[in-house]
Amino acid sequence: HKPPNATFHPRALARARQRDIRTPPGHVRASLTMSLSCVSGMSRLGACVGSPRVATNRAIAVRVVISRKERVTAPKKSCRRGVTLRATATAGSPVATSTDTRVSSDFADLWRWLERNGVDTSKATPKLMDDGDGGRQWGLAATKDLGSGEAVLQVPETLWMTKATAIASPVGALLEEQPAWVLVASQLLYEKSLGAESKFAEYVRCLPTTLTAPLFWTAEELSLIQGSQLFQNAAGYDMYVRSTYQTLKDTVFDANEKIFPDSNFSEAQFLWAFGTLRARCLPPVDVGDEIALVP
Repeated sequence: HKPPNATFHPRALARARQRDIRTPPGHVRASLTMSLSCVSGMSRLGACVGSPRVATNRAIAVRVVISRKERVTAPKKSCRRGVTLRATATAGSPVATSTDTRVSSDFADLWRWLERNGVDTSKATPKLMDDGDGGRQWGLAATKDLGSGEAVLQVPETLWMTKATAIASPVGALLEEQPAWVLVASQLLYEKSLGAESKFAEYVRCLPTTLTAPLFWTAEELSLIQGSQLFQNAAGYDMYVRSTYQTLKDTVFDANEKIFPDSNFSEAQFLWAFGTLRARCLPPVDVGDEIALVP
């Protein structure tokens, strides 16, 4: 976890044009899966493994390579210019119980939306991996054998939510001076409020409505980790996000209720948007002005 005061701290990053999900070195069979669930607000990415093959009956977590080019082979020993993607066999780590209301038709709509926008989805498909308590819920499964370094999905920047898209949206004119994460979070809430009329409707419907990061734990659950570093982090995030929301409510939201109705821009909704960004904005577009929410 990054400390609250550095959550979205600016840093020099190359602007990405494509988000590539690549397979590990060696040959991975069609049982390749990518967990879409999150633990403590962070994507579940296990340690890299060096074996060219991974047991096909276990979950595979993947890292993301974001680059300007359509096909870039990530360096084997250095991660300076990107994050090397490797297959990672993950054990069934317990996570907090949550209620996942998403169904197969939601993901079928998402896949059709991606296809309409030029994304090749032939190599992977959404799949319910494990719907039990603490299970991995929905994930991504390969539909065919994949070779080393082969791109599985490439999502164009035209489908991203960024600082630029937020400024261009109705919320942008009133929040232009705010940090980029506030802009993107506010655009997410605005798109959610539009329902089926939103350009991102199919994507927003596939976002989990219940998050399991400590920021969303009950007082009783938090008491179990009191005195730990995790507890301090959770308390810091809670204070930071709530104070940010209150400032926005007092200075912007209440004065512009037509754009920021309380039903869509409540404190609970704002916390959800922040948690969604924390869980789904991946390096190198997870901080500063480069932050982006990529479907």
